[in-house]
Amino acid sequence: MSWRAQELPGNRACHFCKDLFTNPISQSAILRSTPPFEYSRSHESLQDTSDDGCILCMILLDRHEQFGPVSPEIIFTIQKFNEQQNPNSTLCSLLIKGPRRGSGMWHVSLHVYAHEDDPAAKIVPFRPPETNLSSDKCIRLAKKWLEECTEDHGQCPKYLEPLLPTRVLKVTGTDDGNVKLHTSAPEEHGTYLALSYCWGGPQPCRTLLSNVAAYSTAISVEELPQTIQDAILVTRQLGFSYLWIDSLCILQDDESDKEREILHMREIYENALLTMSAASAESCTEGFLHQRQEGSHPISAMCRRSLDYYRSFELPYKCSDGAMGVVRLTEGLEGIKTDEPISSRAWTLQETMLSTRVLQYGGSHMVWRCSSAFNTSGGTLNWSYSRPNIPVLDMSGDLPINHLNEPELEPPPVTFFGIGKDTYQVASVPPLDHPPPPRRFASVSKIEKAWLEVVEMYSQRSMSDQLDKFPAMAGIAERFQQAFNDQYNAGLWGNDMLIGLAWSRKLYSKSVRPYIPSYGDGHETWRAPSWSWASLDGPVSYSLILYVGAMLHRRATVYDVQVQPRLDNTLLDRLFLAHLWIEGWMRPVDIEPATRWREMEHADVYILENHKPRSKYSLWRLNGPEPEVDDDEHPEPAIRCGTAILDESIKSMPYKWTHAHDLDEIYAFPLFSSQSLAAGGHRLRTHGLLLIKWPIGNYERIGWFNSFASSPADFNKWFEDENQGKYELL
Repeated sequence: MSWRAQELPGNRACHFCKDLFTNPISQSAILRSTPPFEYSRSHESLQDTSDDGCILCMILLDRHEQFGPVSPEIIFTIQKFNEQQNPNSTLCSLLIKGPRRGSGMWHVSLHVYAHEDDPAAKIVPFRPPETNLSSDKCIRLAKKWLEECTEDHGQCPKYLEPLLPTRVLKVTGTDDGNVKLHTSAPEEHGTYLALSYCWGGPQPCRTLLSNVAAYSTAISVEELPQTIQDAILVTRQLGFSYLWIDSLCILQDDESDKEREILHMREIYENALLTMSAASAESCTEGFLHQRQEGSHPISAMCRRSLDYYRSFELPYKCSDGAMGVVRLTEGLEGIKTDEPISSRAWTLQETMLSTRVLQYGGSHMVWRCSSAFNTSGGTLNWSYSRPNIPVLDMSGDLPINHLNEPELEPPPVTFFGIGKDTYQVASVPPLDHPPPPRRFASVSKIEKAWLEVVEMYSQRSMSDQLDKFPAMAGIAERFQQAFNDQYNAGLWGNDMLIGLAWSRKLYSKSVRPYIPSYGDGHETWRAPSWSWASLDGPVSYSLILYVGAMLHRRATVYDVQVQPRLDNTLLDRLFLAHLWIEGWMRPVDIEPATRWREMEHADVYILENHKPRSKYSLWRLNGPEPEVDDDEHPEPAIRCGTAILDESIKSMPYKWTHAHDLDEIYAFPLFSSQSLAAGGHRLRTHGLLLIKWPIGNYERIGWFNSFASSPADFNKWFEDENQGKYELL
């Protein structure tokens, strides 16, 4: 059988379905929600109206024939279903259920929209998605949101004209429609907008030492890439003259100018009246004002019966005053996309996170985000995207609050706002006078959790130059430093280094550590110490701290850290060297691949008694086949004590340290212990670092381990006196 997909029109509702919201009995029953309205149809009638093109009947017939029992008469139930965040809205979505073969019910969820000028808009809060983001309607919306924010939002900072950045584009005041590069005078104040976008490779137009004088006279708009042209157009339509764009406002071939401007990146985005985010564009040549396509949805569940699809369908709606309106329904959720191209780039994280107001042009919507409001140009607001895609510490208005019921260990000095991966804000309040004292247990405050979640999110993003790992998030780190009032050490905070050390490579990721300590301190390709999450190219996880937290007991002490940047600013610059000294217990172990967990890329950890290796070739087994050995070379079986997640993926290139080290010199260094929930909490576990020893006596991190739950007697062996000492980590 060959199927041919076709788009079905959405205006052919049958008289049965038209009655749902025009007949006062069925309408009131649906809006009342409890008990649900019973919608009875014969199979023959449902087949006839489906053949006539009624999309709702097609959907119900498809679901019934796939999941329901054979029956001449079918009774569906229909009820209003509103999201928790809109409990008082009259109609957000419908939940339709039908009987499933055997037992249970299948269901279909339909989201409801109404045009703004339709009578039904009084009781339907959501509008159809606006697919033309360059329309006058979108500009009016953006102006409205900006005016409401600057004049009425008490939680948003009042905008006072700041000092202009070193250079801005002047987009108005010319007869030929071109723009020019404006070099700001000392103490020159003004209002400007900023652009956050993906470069997508070398820029066709950028400011250089050779053209800065010419650009100060005129820049032809037609020669600029489309994303920048679109940003200039929106700036003019909103009524502003100045626009900051990194590729044009920073001298791209002058390292001293780039370093100086990066130092001011936080102020540039904080002080912009508005940041436009070209979220949907993968490169500067794509633009962000093009026509969007309304989402399509298959008639058949999982396309088993047909490839036909629809975008939405209409039903008449009779309002309480007698006026007739129209509602649109769609099965798929027209929510905000969270996988926009801008979400994959490291530099753009702080650009949107530090901005006071963001106007985001996504793949399906135009979105406004500030401290007090979150608005879209249409479609359903999918609140599930506000889960910890970004840390949310406190939110205002009708926005959901995450972590609300967690105990506060100290006043939260930073407030995060955001929905989805693409909209962020961090706002500061006065810092603590003194850092809090070290805590015996590993409980973390909301602000500490926020930092760990930012690190997790940031580590998933890519950058063209991996040596920019610290500079690309320097503005975020600087804001957190104001709140922590603490020393920043290679991505970890000095007051609680132990918490910062508790990261692991995210499973399923093929992370590598390209710059290792064997190159030596200060090597031009060295980026971060092995104990810092920034030493990996790839995503990291703080799941032990974020999900276990207060159940952890500290078992080590960081007593000294030395971090030296290449310039003077530890936050903003690449590092020259970094060393850490830690006191605790160390135990020799052996590791080999955990074959039963190979897809999860675990390694098994074995205890070595009296420093005797379990297998002298075990590490090589991580990267290839076992070498042939005589039977008498096989050691006695050892005790498997836990599992490990190696910092570099087992599936990545062979370990660079296998040639440089004695393979027996592998150690487990517990940072924390915890009680197992099994056996009444009487069994104990350890969690910590996997280390290898260098010939000169210091150590390099190679992974993270978690021991199995053990009896108190076995647990105490981890902390015997002969295992205790002070160690230097590279």
